[in-house]
Amino acid sequence: MTALPEPSDAELLEAVGSSSVDPSEKSRAQAMFYARHVRYLYGVLHKQQSKLLALAGIGAEDLVQETFHRAFERAHTFRAADVDDPEHLRRRTRAWLGRVAQHLLADHLERFREVSASPY
Repeated sequence: MTALPEPSDAELLEAVGSSSVDPSEKSRAQAMFYARHVRYLYGVLHKQQSKLLALAGIGAEDLVQETFHRAFERAHTFRAADVDDPEHLRRRTRAWLGRVAQHLLADHLERFREVSASPY
């Protein structure tokens, strides 16, 4: 018996971002995508933990969760650019996740700066 090929990251994000996909399929795609990339993203962000906490008041665990939440909200923005090589697609996907995390961190820093500048 031959195993079915795993869906690519692009296919998973397409399922997550599509309004026509059954909610259970969408949930399954989110879980599979999360399982593929959570350790990588956590590892990258954990290395920056002291900086993240000091500058924005957020920990790596929280930023990872927020990153996946925002990535799933904006899954429709991911572009695979006709990449066929699975390794290249994995790197492209992780770069996209990194940009999502950077934007969230920038949002936290902006909020932190607004609060610290407040006269109250």
